[in-house]
Amino acid sequence: LPCSLPGGLPPVTHFVLGYVLLALVAVDWGLRQKTITPLFGRMAVKLCATLPDKLRLILKSGSELDALAAYLSGYDRLLFVGQNIDLAAAGAMAGVWNRTLGVPVETVPAAELRHTLLPTVDSHTALVALISSRELTEKTCAALQLAAIRGAGTVVCTVESLARQVFLFPDSLPLLAPVCQCATLSMLLLRLCTAREQAGRPVEQPPVLPRYFAG
Repeated sequence: LPCSLPGGLPPVTHFVLGYVLLALVAVDWGLRQKTITPLFGRMAVKLCATLPDKLRLILKSGSELDALAAYLSGYDRLLFVGQNIDLAAAGAMAGVWNRTLGVPVETVPAAELRHTLLPTVDSHTALVALISSRELTEKTCAALQLAAIRGAGTVVCTVESLARQVFLFPDSLPLLAPVCQCATLSMLLLRLCTAREQAGRPVEQPPVLPRYFAG
C-alpha cells in the first residue's frame, strides 16, 4: 500500500486502501474460478475507479452531517451495528471513534444484539447502523427497532436506493460500500467532536482526517 507519512497511514486510510485492494483480489480470484461473471468483474473495476467522485459527493453533504452530529452529541454511549461487510466497516470505525471521543463506542453484529448488549441499551445509547444492500436490511432494522423500544437513539448510514429518512451515500456495489461508509463516518466524527465541544463535552483527542480528504 502506498505510504509517504512517517509512522504509517492513519487507521481509516489503511482500512480503506486495504479493503479496496482485497476487494479487487477477490474479484480477480472469482473471475479465475468462474464464480462471478465477466460483466460483474468489469463493473467492479469500473466502479472502483469512480470512488473518488463518490467521496467528493459525501464531502458536500455538510448540512446533513451537521444535523447527525448534533443529534449524536447528546448520547453517552454509541453502538455500531451491521452484518457481513457492514460489520467490517463498523469495527474499523468504532475504534477510531472510541479513541477520539473518549466515550464508549462498541461494535455488535445486528443479529446478535438481542443476545449480548440489548439489556444494557437505554435512552443514553445511540445505535449507528450500516446497511449496504437490501439483503442486509431485515436483521439490522430489527436490531434498531429493539433498541428504539428501550429508548435508544438510532441513525442509519445506507445507500441511496434504500433511502428512508437517513444519511445517503452514492450507490455502488455492496462490495465497495465500506469505502463510502468510512468516509461518511470520518466526516461525521469531525462534526460530532465540534458539536460535543460546543455543548461543553470536550473530546479526548482531535480526530485525524484521512489523507484522501486533503484539499
